[in-house]
Amino acid sequence: MGTNESKPPTPPVYTRTGDQGQTSLRGGARVAKDHPRVELLGTLDELLAHLGTAVSRTEPGWLRGRIEELQEIVFVACGELACPDEEARADLDRALTGRDVARLEAIVDEVRGRTPVAPRFLFPVRGAAVALNVARTVARRAERRLCTVLHDEGAFNPSVLAVINRLSDALFALTWSAETKGESPNH
Repeated sequence: MGTNESKPPTPPVYTRTGDQGQTSLRGGARVAKDHPRVELLGTLDELLAHLGTAVSRTEPGWLRGRIEELQEIVFVACGELACPDEEARADLDRALTGRDVARLEAIVDEVRGRTPVAPRFLFPVRGAAVALNVARTVARRAERRLCTVLHDEGAFNPSVLAVINRLSDALFALTWSAETKGESPNH
């Protein structure tokens, strides 16, 4: 922009709408900040932060590409789970599907086909592997939070639960790959 052009106003970082302990879901519904759905969304946000840490500790290549795929899937899950009803979900650009479940399973199968069999428990020490393992534990917590929302609020897109379940499997496999193969199953 030139010096004579005006910039559009920047929205404030703070809105003050949560000062009374409530927040908005997609579509405008107001709920308490400790509502189970908000807890779930916060856990998925934490998962995205840990995936970002893993990306930052990974060189461009196969592993980084898979982590970025997981980030995109979790981001879609967040959008979908921020919708408390069908009306709010109608505005979504994308919802989770069986293709997302299949993609996560394919990542696991690819790692299993190229690396030695993983132990039942991992104790990673390499940078990206540690970040992925933390992400895996947060994904497991997200799955528990999702079950709470499911029990409290009833049915929703069945692909969501399957995707969140497969996320921890994919993260386990990627952790093992990062720990044993120099962050890529192609090494």
